Amino acid sequence: MPVLNLPQETPACQGDTVTLNVAQANTTFFWSTGELTPSIKVAKSGLSWVQATNQFGCLNIDTTFVVFNQRPSVAAGPDLLLCTGEIGIIEVGFTPGSTLKWNNGDNGAKISVLSNGIYVVEASLNGCLRTDSVTVTFIDVPSQFLGTDKEICEGEQVRLEPMIPSASFIWQDGSTNPYFVADKTGVYSATIGVGTCQRIDSVSIVVNTLPRFELV
Repeated sequence: MPVLNLPQETPACQGDTVTLNVAQANTTFFWSTGELTPSIKVAKSGLSWVQATNQFGCLNIDTTFVVFNQRPSVAAGPDLLLCTGEIGIIEVGFTPGSTLKWNNGDNGAKISVLSNGIYVVEASLNGCLRTDSVTVTFIDVPSQFLGTDKEICEGEQVRLEPMIPSASFIWQDGSTNPYFVADKTGVYSATIGVGTCQRIDSVSIVVNTLPRFELV
């Protein structure tokens, strides 16, 4: 009699294909799908059976129930752009019951990060996996980015232009250009944003009046 040893249940993950193989010499096969090959591929849940007949006419039948388990969901959120010195927090949404594993060794749903890198989380449920990742970038943004106080002469200008990549700007007058041209006495300030990080700085500009005289 042909020897068949299909498992009682064959687990798999959605999107995968299961190969059922009972190959042996001098034996013919007939599967529940109508196929006559020693192995078949199964792509949906259900009962599969095979009938095997050897060269002596002896027959054996075996069955297995193929179960395609749903892959867990996992969402690590958007990439993070932070100021150096901040602590990045990554919080994951995932299918309840899943086991989490990070590429940095953590295994929680909420982790703290202190350095640049790509942080990958893997969710596992019923032997099925899904991954997501977050790129974390820390940018060194100085607390004083407008420079020192300045004095200029009447008719001159000072261009205040912090060279900070990826930063957004709001100046004291509400403008949002990456630079501000100052030509009057006063205090000029800017709030810059890099991701979730903000810095505020100000500088005093004094415009000195040119001496005036008359030739007599």
